[in-house]
Amino acid sequence: AGHTVILITHETYTAENAKRIIRLRDGIIESDEKVENRRKAFEKFVK
Repeated sequence: AGHTVILITHETYTAENAKRIIRLRDGIIESDEKVENRRKAFEKFVK
């Protein structure tokens, strides 16, 4: 059992924390791609 988070943003920097980026235009999927070089936001907060 896991968790799924759906984050909607217009900021590329924020989106790069995800494993995948799905782009929509007018409610239709325009692209679905894996993020090769992910930023790891949690590393900034966990010490």
